[in-house]
Amino acid sequence: PELVRDFEITCRELLLKHCDPNEDSVGTGISITHGGASLLGMTVEIRVAVQAVNGRMVKFTLAARDALEEISTGEHTRAVVDVEQLRARVAAKAAKAKEA
Repeated sequence: PELVRDFEITCRELLLKHCDPNEDSVGTGISITHGGASLLGMTVEIRVAVQAVNGRMVKFTLAARDALEEISTGEHTRAVVDVEQLRARVAAKAAKAKEA
């Protein structure tokens, strides 16, 4: 689970460098292979690259390696969102959940 989190955070941070101040992004999908385990304490290098942009959707290629081998590859998709609109949708859902 940490590797997935690291991929998502790395992609989000890269994307935020190119977003407007009122924008953020949310993950919409991730697919990875995990071909090798890293030893506890090993440094893992995460590399991401934009593969495609389609409107507000951004697709990334992913790779992770430790000092000895590649441990993971994959793809991740994120959607650029307006922060205030997202907060309003989440607040509406929370209110609806409270009523249920």
